[in-house]
Formats: sequence, C-alpha cells, structure tokens
Amino acid sequence: MLLSICIPTFERAAILAQTLQHLQQGAAGLTGIEIEVSDNASSDATAAVVAAAAAAGPAPIRYWRNPTNLGLLANFTAVLRRGRGRYCVPSCDDDRLDVRAAHAIAQRLAADPASVAYYAPWRAFRPDRGLTPPAYALPFERRSFARADAAELLAVAAEALMLPEIGIFRRDALHAALLPTPGRYWALELMLRLLDHGAVVLGTEGFYVNVAHGAGQESLKSPAREIAEWQASLEGWDAEIAARPDGRPLGARAIRRAVGRKLRIIGRIRRVTSQLLSAGSCLARAGLHLADDDELASLEATLHPLLRVEMVERLLRAQPAGTWVGVAADAWPAHPHARSLLEALREEAQASPIVRILAGDSAVAQALADPRALVVAPDAAALPAERAAAVVRLETLLRPRPGPASGRTGPARHACPPGAGPDVSACLMAPDPAGRASAAVATALHPATVEPVEPLSGQDAAVGAARRARGALCVFLDPQDALDAAALRTAIAMLRDDPRLVAVAAPSLLPGEGDPGGSAASCAGPDDLVDRLAATGRWLDCVVARRDAVAAVALPCDLNDWLAALLLDLARLGPVGVLERGFRRVGAATVAAQDGYHLTIDAVRAAIECALADRVEAGALARDAALDAVAAFTARASLRLARARRAAGDPLGAAGCLRRAAAWPGTEAAARELAAEAAPEIGAASLDAVLAIAPDLQRVDICAEGWPRDGQYGALLGALQRSAAAAAPRRLVDAAQADRAAGDADALVILPPGAGRAARAAAQRVGAADLLAGSPQAR
Repeated sequence: MLLSICIPTFERAAILAQTLQHLQQGAAGLTGIEIEVSDNASSDATAAVVAAAAAAGPAPIRYWRNPTNLGLLANFTAVLRRGRGRYCVPSCDDDRLDVRAAHAIAQRLAADPASVAYYAPWRAFRPDRGLTPPAYALPFERRSFARADAAELLAVAAEALMLPEIGIFRRDALHAALLPTPGRYWALELMLRLLDHGAVVLGTEGFYVNVAHGAGQESLKSPAREIAEWQASLEGWDAEIAARPDGRPLGARAIRRAVGRKLRIIGRIRRVTSQLLSAGSCLARAGLHLADDDELASLEATLHPLLRVEMVERLLRAQPAGTWVGVAADAWPAHPHARSLLEALREEAQASPIVRILAGDSAVAQALADPRALVVAPDAAALPAERAAAVVRLETLLRPRPGPASGRTGPARHACPPGAGPDVSACLMAPDPAGRASAAVATALHPATVEPVEPLSGQDAAVGAARRARGALCVFLDPQDALDAAALRTAIAMLRDDPRLVAVAAPSLLPGEGDPGGSAASCAGPDDLVDRLAATGRWLDCVVARRDAVAAVALPCDLNDWLAALLLDLARLGPVGVLERGFRRVGAATVAAQDGYHLTIDAVRAAIECALADRVEAGALARDAALDAVAAFTARASLRLARARRAAGDPLGAAGCLRRAAAWPGTEAAARELAAEAAPEIGAASLDAVLAIAPDLQRVDICAEGWPRDGQYGALLGALQRSAAAAAPRRLVDAAQADRAAGDADALVILPPGAGRAARAAAQRVGAADLLAGSPQAR
C-alpha cells in the first residue's frame, strides 16, 4: 500500500458523502491507495455513507468509530496513526484532495529514502471568491531540509507565515513524531520533530484545496488563540534550536515581525467578513510589532469609518430597556471620521426610536436631566460635571483602537440617589439558572439588596449585563466559581471608604494557591495598571466597580477578555484599587477544561498589547520595552497557570504552560524546577495520551537500561515502572528485547535518553525526551 488518505469526521454525513465521492473518482486507475475514516462518535448517518462509498470503489475504505468523542485534534491524530500505507496524507471531511497529485508526490518520496515529509501551499475555495491564490508563498520551487537546517526551516516558516497542517508523511516517521504537544502549535511542532527522522521537503506543487461552505468560515478560530499558539511555537523552537551545538536562533525581531504580519492578515480577513471590532483589535496589536507599515496604515484608514458604525450599533443593542441615546449634534469636528460617525447616528435616529438628535444646548440639558438618557457628545461640549458618567465622548467612538476608551473630563458621580436601585448588581458572565451566584453575593453582603443581571446572548453578553445593571456597585461573577465572602466585603468596603476609587480589582485564586495575603495598593491610572499586570503576571479578574463608572466605559470591544478591557478603561476615569486576594476561587474543572484559562492569559495579553501600543505611538514607551513587558506578563502568568493545572490534575496542560514560562529569563529557572518535579506525571500522561490515540497497539515495551537514576529521567522511569506493573500491555524490557521489537508494527518502544537518532527513527519508537516534550528542557 503506497498512500493512505486519512479523514477525521464528526456529524457531517452529507458533506462526507460528497468528499468520498470526489476521492473515489480521483483514485480511478490508480493502485496502492486506501481511505481511512475516523468517526468521532457521530449520531448521524456517517457509517452508512462510508459503507456506500466503499461499495462504489475503487479505493478500499476502512472505517473506525470512536466509542466517545475524542476531540478534534485527538481524532485527527488517531486516524493518521491508523493509516497502513507507506505514506499518509490527512484530509478534512469537507475539503478537496487532488488524489493524482498526492499519489505522484508519494511515488517521488518513495524514490528518495532520506525524505520523510512533503509540504506545499494549499489553496482555498470560497463561494463568493472562487479559488484563491496559494495560502503562502515559498522563495523556491522545491527544497529539502535536513536536521542541521532546523533553524533555516523555522525561518522560512516564519517569513512565509506557513501553517503546515497538511502534508504527505512517511508513516514510520509520522508515528514516531506524532506525539502530544501541549502548549505549542502542533503542526509546526510535528514538522520540526520529523527532522529527527529524515529530510523535510517544501515544494510548490500543490495537492490540497480548503473548501468553505458559507461566508465567514475563515473566522471560526479565535485570532488570539491562533496567534498565541503560533508565536509560542516559534519562540519555543527558537530556544531549543539555539541550545543545539549546530543551531542558531531565528531571533526575537524576526519572530515579532512574523507575528505582526500574521495579525495584519487576520485583521484583513475579519475586515472582509465584516467582523469589524475583531479586525480593529488585530490591527491594533499588529501595530505594536510592525513599525511604519504602509499596508497596515491603509487597512486601519479604511476600517475606522466602518468601525464607528459597528460600535454604535452594538452600543445600542446593549442598552437597557427604557433607555435612549441622545446625540449632541453641535460642535462636531470636521474630520472625515467624525462626519461619518455623525451620519451613521443620524441614520440610526431615523430608524431607531431610542436614538434622538439633540440640537442646541437646551435639548442637551434636558437629556442630561433624564436618568434614562445616554448622551453622545463632542469633546468640546460644556457639560455638567455631575452627569459626566452618563456621557460618551466623541473621542471614545473615534478612537482607532476598538473597544472602550475615555477622553472624558470631569469627575464621575460615585453614588446612586437613595432608592434609585439595589445596593449591588451581580453582573453574571454566564447564565445562572439556579441563581447560585447572586444568592452567594446576597449571603455575603447581608442585609444589602442584590440584583442578579443575566448576560445577553451573543457577542454583547457581558457588556449588556453591565449596562443593564441598576445597583450602586457592580460585581462581576462566573457562576461556576466559589465566592470568598470576606474578600468581597473587603473590596466593597474599599469603595465605600474611598470616594476617589472607581473600582477595586484582584486576581482570582487558582487550584493549589493559598491566600497570598498582602495589603491593598492604588493604581493611579491605566499605565500603572498595565505595568503591574506585566510585573506580576496575575490577571485581575475579580472586579467590583461603581455602576455609573461602568456605564460610562462598558462599550463594545473585541479583545476576547472584555473584563480586562473594561478594567483598563475604568482606570482612565479614576484610580483603581488592587487587592492581593480575590473573591473568586476558580474550580479545577474550569482550569483544566478546553484551555479556558490559557485563553484568558492570551486575552489579557491582547488587552495589554493594545494599551501599550498607544504608549508607543505617543512616544511614552519604546517598542522593544513594550514587547518585553508583554512577554514578561505571558511568562509569569503561564508559570502561575502551570502550577494550577498541575494541582487540577492536568499534567499535560501544566507542561504546555511551562514551555511558555521557560522562554523568559525571569521565569526560566522556576519553570525548569517545576518541570523536573512534575516529570513523572508529565511522562505518564504523555504515554496515556499516545495510547488513547493509538488503540490498535498491542504492546508497549519500556527499555529499562541506560536511564539515569536521578533528575527528570529517573523520576520518569519510576513512573513508567509503576505503569508497567499496573497495565497489562506495558512491560519492562532490556535493550536486546527492545531492539527485536523494532519491526513490530503493533508495539511501541520507549527508549532511554541518549538513544541515537537512528534508533529512534525506527517505526513506533519514542525517545524519553519526547514523553517529556511538554516540559522545558534541551533535547
């Protein structure tokens, strides 16, 4: 068998039927082709569709249905490990593979035994645009990279913004290299791991087309997560290659330039797909990495007028029932962005009953006297200071950065009139059908009156809850977390005792963390707050704020973690108190599930990047210093999360976080120390993950000879010995037995550290360093 076409699928029987028909037509007249389908526990007619396609021929189809849903990446990995051909190529269940081109490339690879993989740019088909140009460009037609060329391969990937998710792989090398890779972009990790087993070929002969079945499919993945994964991979491999005797690093500046270009591309895609706030967020972050970039400046210039309209529309959707928006139409500046915004507001006034155009000072004064009104006013307008919190200044909506901002003058009014509403609004960041969160707040603050505010649906969920609150104070809660009543009372007492404060914030407690104690400190403004976040790596997601201040800045934003953006903008209204101890304790399940808290790090990082970009543009901070601050925050937050994930029973998640923490000098030593301590858990979890995606393996042989008896590897061997004693398919063997198992396709052999590359390159052989791959260590 020459080529296995490996397809993971889930709940898309109709689309899969078309894909299998296309593949069978392409395989006509060819030999040595099979199709592998891995069904991730679908409930539709997937099995029947596969059976019909297999009967139609000519290529044989093997079907496997997972007993439970393994998740997308695990199912993808599992189907690649089941391929029986000499070469394997992955294909999504909705895309188009050129079978003849892939077959011809596999034949050429078979004639070159030194090559283990071939990558080429793919193209995309979009219903509104047809077949697009290749996803990335290479500076050559075809080139082979050996292990000594790892740094150069990484540089090509960074310069081309390469996403190496689709390739044609020699099966034995693929099985040895395709292991769990927490904390780094799996496709880039796999491409560089393959170098340990042979040469990787990059060429321009394409064989794959990505198909979108509706407008906007390009935007399904979170840009914050995509950029974070890609940058973490580049940085991690840059450090590893630099540690090799023959290695040379790609360099921080090249990585930053590549990340900036990738952000710019994602911003352009979101501009085309009308996700304007997300586009603005990406372009703002790109500006921190790309100085004097003409394309970026042009994109921002065309985006700004549209962005204002989007912000106005989302602002109106988030207003509480019974409120209205008055637009002070006098004294607006003449620049084009202001004119486009005023025109958008005039159009809204004609179509929406809650928008009114206010002409003259008397109309504005009447609106300001109405507690139900929110006034949009030019910055030069003379407005009463006591109503400043009920005004959105023009600068806020014209600001190039998406999300809330404030050029507001005058102090905010820090108290509600007696009887105007409840004492506290519990603004929920997720639905709470049982009322658990608001009941916990009411118990903690007895006899205060507490109003629960459920989130809206869609993108404006949390912003809508904040704007509909009526209490004098707002506390933001996730119903899944435990509430520390004493800490919440402390935060509220700070606001009551100090009328200057607009909010009090603190970091939540993660699993395994004790009460840090410490005293409160006031931050004078957003710059101080950003500097504190960068210095400590503790994101401040416990927030209590004055409701009128929240109403003034809770505007639409798209920085993923809207709470981080809200806090930075509250700091523009007045000082924010910071406590060392938060009032929320995050549950172990929340930390371990779906990388939720790792995404929080990336979301806060995005907010910090946008805030620092303003300081760089204003000349208040050097670009390199701003980027260093962002990197320091990510490293320190990742180290904290690594400890929490380990306490939550997620060693692979902890290993991924340790990778990021080890990339920064300030946290490198602590990350390595924790990695050594957690080595047994990481290695055992990696082995379990390998077995979970390779259920066809009949035996795991652990070569017990040649292991050091101390340090990470000694601890790992101890864990593997215990694993072998408890699990029937696993056994300890000597070097001779391990060598005899080299040709057994049903066995996996774990080799000690120091085993040569030639030994590890054999099918189904894994080095000890690969089991600890999530931990920061030199290979």
